[in-house]
Amino acid sequence: MYMNTGYNIIDDSDFTSKIEDTPLIICSAGCYRLVKQQHLKTYRCNGRKDFQLLYITQGKGYFKRDGNFFELKEGELIIYYPDEVQEYDYFLKDKPEVYWLHFAGTLASQLLAPFTLDSLHKVKIGLHGSYLNLWNKIIGEIQIKEEHYEQLTNLYLQELLLKMLRGNILIDHNMLNKKALFRNIMEDFHNQYNQNTKISEYALKNHISTCWLIRGFKEETGFTPQIYITKIRMNKAKELLLYSELSINEIASIIGYENPLYFSRIFKKNMNLSPNNYRKKYLYVK
Repeated sequence: MYMNTGYNIIDDSDFTSKIEDTPLIICSAGCYRLVKQQHLKTYRCNGRKDFQLLYITQGKGYFKRDGNFFELKEGELIIYYPDEVQEYDYFLKDKPEVYWLHFAGTLASQLLAPFTLDSLHKVKIGLHGSYLNLWNKIIGEIQIKEEHYEQLTNLYLQELLLKMLRGNILIDHNMLNKKALFRNIMEDFHNQYNQNTKISEYALKNHISTCWLIRGFKEETGFTPQIYITKIRMNKAKELLLYSELSINEIASIIGYENPLYFSRIFKKNMNLSPNNYRKKYLYVK
């Protein structure tokens, strides 16, 4: 099983001393993914003393409330309150990937209050790159524990909850289908601009046709997906040309072009200057 975890509070005695009169504290956070293990079960008959978020980013899990099991699918979040019984299972056949987070404090319940919860405490928030970015920042901070990490992780948690709340509201009002979809795709492009992006894979993932995606993306942004990615790459190239001493070959590789000559042609087509001439023209002389 793949695991990436960080702990700020490990046992109950430590928990009691740390949360006393504390507005907000993250106890632990992590991500796990079944790789070979066939089945992973969690059962806490008395629950926990803190709040818990479980977010399915891939596959699904099986959760039990009021004596009945239900599925939690990718893009869905479940919230456990203190002292609630917790029972849930993951199976390798479903290829689950799960992000989890425990937190406590006098502000904890207030942060969760705006969410629209069903009787199962299940929340639809969709799949969004910014959620995982913030979640991974929280994990990293409580692993390394640099100065002021607790204040920083609290800010990350509040931002994460606000972004998930926005996703929840959009889904509740049937607004996610277009605007939020393309926002998610744009954020993926900015995070993965140097990878070989296949638009057809985005279309398949979101159950839409490639033609509809390209047309809708252009309506939303003014550019086709490929031109949008190219613009991101060109901006990164300009930044590296002006603020680094990397060679043209190195810059081409960093931003996703295996062939430096092809990169130079694309850059000149977009900037009306070759990479070398752009660097000579705009680089400040120190």
